[in-house]
Amino acid sequence: MTSGEAWTTGSADTHGTSVGSADTHGTSVGSADSIGGSRSTTDTVGGSESWSYSRMWAHTTGRSETWGTSDTRSQQWGRSYAEGESAAQGVSRMTGQAFTGGFSTGLVPGVNVGRTWQVEDDVADRLTEILRQFEGLVNQAAAEGGFMTDALLLVDTEEGARAGETLASQAFHGTNVPTPVLTVRADDPRVREHALAFLPYAEADPGDPFGGVLWTKYGTLLTAGQLAAYTAPGLVEESTAVVTIAPTPKGLTFYPNMPGDVILGHQYSPLTRDLTTAAVRLDAERLFHTMFAADTGYGKSVAAMRLAYETTLKWHLRTVVLDFGAGWRSLLNAPGLEGHVDIRQLWPTAARPLRWNPLQIGRNINPETQWRAFADIFGSVARLGVKRQKQELLDALRAVYLQAGVLVDDREVRGDAQWGFVQTDEVDAAEAPAGTSLGELSLTQRQRLAVYRSSRVDLSTLYRQVEEKLSRVNPRDTMLTGVLEGILYRMNALVQGAAAAQFSAGPDCVPMEDLAKPWGVAIIEGGMFLDDFGKAFLLGWAGWHLYTDMVARRVHEVNTDEPILQIFFEEANKIFAGVDAGGGDDESGGVSLSQRFGDMFRDARKYKARLHVITQAPSLIPQDIISSCNNLVVGFLKNPKDKDIVLSGIARSEKGFVDEPWRRFLADLQIGMFLGRFPYAFEREMQQPFLFRPLAVAAPEPTDDEIAAKLGRIVL
Repeated sequence: MTSGEAWTTGSADTHGTSVGSADTHGTSVGSADSIGGSRSTTDTVGGSESWSYSRMWAHTTGRSETWGTSDTRSQQWGRSYAEGESAAQGVSRMTGQAFTGGFSTGLVPGVNVGRTWQVEDDVADRLTEILRQFEGLVNQAAAEGGFMTDALLLVDTEEGARAGETLASQAFHGTNVPTPVLTVRADDPRVREHALAFLPYAEADPGDPFGGVLWTKYGTLLTAGQLAAYTAPGLVEESTAVVTIAPTPKGLTFYPNMPGDVILGHQYSPLTRDLTTAAVRLDAERLFHTMFAADTGYGKSVAAMRLAYETTLKWHLRTVVLDFGAGWRSLLNAPGLEGHVDIRQLWPTAARPLRWNPLQIGRNINPETQWRAFADIFGSVARLGVKRQKQELLDALRAVYLQAGVLVDDREVRGDAQWGFVQTDEVDAAEAPAGTSLGELSLTQRQRLAVYRSSRVDLSTLYRQVEEKLSRVNPRDTMLTGVLEGILYRMNALVQGAAAAQFSAGPDCVPMEDLAKPWGVAIIEGGMFLDDFGKAFLLGWAGWHLYTDMVARRVHEVNTDEPILQIFFEEANKIFAGVDAGGGDDESGGVSLSQRFGDMFRDARKYKARLHVITQAPSLIPQDIISSCNNLVVGFLKNPKDKDIVLSGIARSEKGFVDEPWRRFLADLQIGMFLGRFPYAFEREMQQPFLFRPLAVAAPEPTDDEIAAKLGRIVL
């Protein structure tokens, strides 16, 4: 801003003529507010006279950076006479930017000498520092709470007093203590009396500037954290433990009111992982095929046993447990199931060995269907991987059944002079006179006759048939010799020793289709006294029998009052994947084991059957079976392939980086903690996974003697 006033007085005589021209080129951008004025007196004598009046104003706003040159030419002519008087005051405001360059040199000598003095009162500084710490202590006590505390050490000897004085100052110190802990010997006997009565000694120190607010004679103000150090001092440990627990992934759901009367366990809070009282419930509409998956010892069988117990007790289902070991027998003592639990075992020296003829035709199963299925399941479990082994086994069993007249609809049996007619000892079974041709019998009569005739043959009969064919093989035919020897090798465990009597033909054999009727639990234990192949085949074959009988009765009888049959496959991967025999791939054709059981799982629901898988390795279960398991109960798993299957089952991405926290979470589940998902619901919010702890069945595990005492001992 500029303000000024100028006065000019002068005289001028001007003669002449001025001619000129001016051209101006340039650009100017700026901001200026200008008020100006001048006052002048001029006396002019000349030969010309002119009068002129002009007024000019401008307002410019902007910003410029200008580089350039200008050429100016001007031309003027005329005469003028002027006399005037003016007064002006100007104020200007300008903002601009300029670039200037230049060069200069010079020499300027200079000398500077200075001294500084500073005075510090160390005692005052230290006192201020201590008072600031006391101020912080009081502020903290006002915000969090404080305690006027007497810390007393009662000793009975001078040595003890000296030791206490030394140890106390060493034990209690730190950055939050305004002054080190000092010990003061009490000179007043009332201090001890107050201590024994657990009363504070509140006498103030004479001359205390705070009047006993921050301390007393034998006490001091402590915050809650400081007081905790006195009452519960830390222990000296070898080292410290640093534990980092991954957070629970987002997406877990909490259902405070699940529908259903079957209680499987209690839910964890998805936010804190605290176990709650919210029950995990299941209704009959959501009882589907279920996969229980977790590493050994984490509680998957506990969860499965709870489902079997609750559904059998409350819905009166037929429940059959195919147990590879012997871990389900505690259901014998489960409350409410008295008289509805049966236990059978696969080793001959057991308390209740399963007396069963695997070659006997099921009461409702077509003979040809069972004949072909036996070869498929036995061959797949045994991993008869050499070409033609399954076909040779199929041909050998066909020969056995033809020789006994079992295949009652086969052309060779119908045309046989003996087996084409009802024999004298078969009158009751066929419910027809002796000599009646098979063609004259009804479907039901022929089925009963097939069951009766098959009760005369067993695995030993099949074994001898294979041996007989092997004896006729040309020694040069090494291929066929190896095929037949492989079949015999796998059958050895079931046809030799005590097992030969347990699985032989006879009228005392248990019909597999009668297990757990009319409702209840039937447990078939594999135990430890039979090889894995024998247990895998017998349990898998029993499962096929039970399911196929259910299908046949549903097709032919359409009995709507039939209770649901549910089968639990313990260690299912050993049953469905077969036992590794070191053979090659099966090239014999036929139906594979995975296809057989895959078809069972896909179709079981419409035949009122529910199949449940219990496994440590979901990746070893055929994919058809995994896909059919609608319900999931999953615990601790660490195999990457197993995690992929589970993540897909709970509707999370098994690939990429989106759901990586879920993958880590599966390997971070503690013992007894499971992910559950029962997605069969119309409401989308009911399809989400949740975290729960299964309830164990409160029943003690019986011994073999207790089983025999309750159910009766079976002697082969």
